[in-house]
Amino acid sequence: MIRYAAVILCCLMSTLPLLTAGCATAGPSALSATVQRFENTNRGTVLDAARLALRETGYRIEPRASTEDVLHTYPVDLAAYGQGGVVGEVLGRRRARRTVATTHVKQTKQTVMAYCRVEIQERSTEARRLYAHEHGLSDLPTDTPIDREGATTQEQNTVWRTIGRDKSKERSILDIIAMIVLEANSS
Repeated sequence: MIRYAAVILCCLMSTLPLLTAGCATAGPSALSATVQRFENTNRGTVLDAARLALRETGYRIEPRASTEDVLHTYPVDLAAYGQGGVVGEVLGRRRARRTVATTHVKQTKQTVMAYCRVEIQERSTEARRLYAHEHGLSDLPTDTPIDREGATTQEQNTVWRTIGRDKSKERSILDIIAMIVLEANSS
C-alpha cells in the first residue's frame, strides 16, 4: 500500500509543473480577436495605421493602458457607438453598455499581424454588491471603509462585465488599417 502511495506521489510531483503552468499565452490569437496579415511591411506602419483607424471609428487611445505593441482605448457608450434597442434589455429595463477596443500588432520575419478585439460590456455593479454581501461568512461588521466604498468615487466603484464581442466593428477597424497601410506602402 505504501508503494502505491509513493508511486502516486511521484507521478503527482512530476506533473505539478504542468498543472501550475496554466494556459499562459504570448498574446491574442485568432480565437480571441479578428486578425489581419500584412506582408512586407513594418510594425511601425501598422501601429500608426491602427492609431488612425481607432480615431476614425470614434475611439480615444488610453496611453496609460497601452504599450508599444498594444493599443487600448477608453470606453465608448453604445448610444455614441451607434447601437441601442435590443442590446441591453433585461426585464424591460436597459442597462448602460459600453465598448472597449484593443489592437495588438506583432511582427514575425516579413509578416506583421494585427489583432483587433472590440468588447461589449454591461454595468453589473449592483449584482456584484449583492453577491459580495450574500457570501459573507459572518454577521459581524468587518467591512472596511473601502469595502463600503467610502474611500472611492462612484466611477471607481462601477463594475463592468464583458458580455461579448462586436466582430463587425473589429473587421471594419482592420479594413481601415489595411487601407492606410496600402496607401503608405504605395507612396
